[in-house]
Amino acid sequence: MKSKLPAYFFLFLVIGVSLLFFGLIANYMMGVFWAIALTVLFSPVYQKLLKKWNDRRNLSAAATVAIVLLLFIIPATFLIAAVIVEGQSIVERVEEGDVNIQEQVTAFADKVPAKLREWGLPVDRITESLSGQLTSFTQGSGKKILSFTQGVLGFMIQLAVALYLLFFLLRDGKEIKEAALKAIPLKDEKESKLLSRFDAVVRATMKGSLMIALIQGLLGGILFTAVGVPGAIVLGALMVIASLLPVGGVIIWGPVAAVFFAQGDLAKGIIVAVVGSLMIGLIDNLLRPRLVASGTKMPDYLILLSTLGGLSWFGLSGFVIGPIIAAFFITCWQMMGEEYSNDNAEADTI
Repeated sequence: MKSKLPAYFFLFLVIGVSLLFFGLIANYMMGVFWAIALTVLFSPVYQKLLKKWNDRRNLSAAATVAIVLLLFIIPATFLIAAVIVEGQSIVERVEEGDVNIQEQVTAFADKVPAKLREWGLPVDRITESLSGQLTSFTQGSGKKILSFTQGVLGFMIQLAVALYLLFFLLRDGKEIKEAALKAIPLKDEKESKLLSRFDAVVRATMKGSLMIALIQGLLGGILFTAVGVPGAIVLGALMVIASLLPVGGVIIWGPVAAVFFAQGDLAKGIIVAVVGSLMIGLIDNLLRPRLVASGTKMPDYLILLSTLGGLSWFGLSGFVIGPIIAAFFITCWQMMGEEYSNDNAEADTI
């Protein structure tokens, strides 16, 4: 027992110090995660620049970070700013009475076919309830937009941490990876299998899901602007978020088309339905199986469950973190099954 005491003490010391360290940086873990994810995604770009510029690591890493800024960070910042401005404008119009939700809902209810009223549909009660819920939702959205605006500083700090770490992870990634693998007490083949799964899922979800979501959101924003839908930028941004789910952007453009049909504007309803189903929906149906499901090597239902769970736990970052956890879950159980099946086979031979 005495001989094992130093080993136990050292193990508890490592665990305790590790917990303290992760508690110390807990507020910046999202920045750390995105730095790692962006490193996986853009390491091929860094390697090409490194080869082109004769192994000048500082210059190659700085250029890669600049590419990330130009391609993602700056456009995303402008989009977020536009969503905040337009969202606040819509809320202010509602609060000042320029947009009367009660009148809009009542006018919509008046267009409900008389046959449905004859069948006993409680239109008036539904109208009153819907009006109250929409008003509450709009006021709540205004508070959330204000809260989101106040949280921009925290987001910028996380972003700065991610970009700062990205530079060093690109430049010193090989050494960091070797040190991490050396510290993890697993066999080399298990470590490489887990790392390859991590790389595959990050690339598939970010390159696949994010690309699909941005294309669908852009097309949706253009579509809503063309047919004169108020808050087209906000709806386009919501479609980006909705498109991160396997369900797709139909949960955004579908209700818009239904409202046009209910209001008797058949032309606009048909345009939204046709473009939504044939263009926006087709992009999702064609690209998602090739870019996401094949890359993660997970069934669609598991991607859906892990994405929804990731979004509820980690916010928007969960569309990547959720599938990563699911992939690690599957891989770890597969490795355990292989380990014990090998042990049983060896025991049988003995």
